[in-house]
Amino acid sequence: MKCLNDKAKAVFFALTEGLEDPGVSENSHRKVDNAPGFMPVHVERIGEWDYSIAHYGELNGDRMRDPEMVFHVDHKNVYPIYWRNDYVGMEQFSAVLKADLWEVKPKQQADHARFADSWMRNIREQQNI
Repeated sequence: MKCLNDKAKAVFFALTEGLEDPGVSENSHRKVDNAPGFMPVHVERIGEWDYSIAHYGELNGDRMRDPEMVFHVDHKNVYPIYWRNDYVGMEQFSAVLKADLWEVKPKQQADHARFADSWMRNIREQQNI
């Protein structure tokens, strides 16, 4: 699987620093909103090694993911494994853990990693991280 590049990984770890496992603590999520005029970033630890990062918009009173990505952390590497954008009606699982083995869609997972590298750069610039 393709992991985030070093710069994107640094942003990811800045966003997720201190978040605790949701089964252990209520300190499992945060909203980063350092720059008016840009969409806040919602960060949530959703499992022992998995995190969700999302921007949300609103359409007809409904919260819309624009986008949401799920990342798996393994040995200080960060792998994007899921992407969803409600505005375009797309949801993509690029890697799924089944019976202790990863089922990976290599091209899609690499596309998710490239997107996440760019998205983390944008988040760093927009949120002054």
